[in-house]
Amino acid sequence: MSPVKFSSNLDYTITPMVKEDLGVSLLPDLMLRTIFPVTPQGIEVRPMDPPAFRYLGIAVRAGEELSPAMDRFIRCAQSVFAELL
Repeated sequence: MSPVKFSSNLDYTITPMVKEDLGVSLLPDLMLRTIFPVTPQGIEVRPMDPPAFRYLGIAVRAGEELSPAMDRFIRCAQSVFAELL
């Protein structure tokens, strides 16, 4: 295996690097399906075997009532993520 010569933590930077044959990347399915609903030309997406998972959460300050905007944001996020699963 060759040493790492390029790296990035920006999804929009990683995909062109992969397309130009500068390496490979592990990217979350959520990012691939929402930011790139159509796989960019020149990139092949392969599932991991076994699959890897991660859990997402929303942290709020304990003991305080949620503002209407925060309550709506949480409900919206739950709805969006429920649709993606």
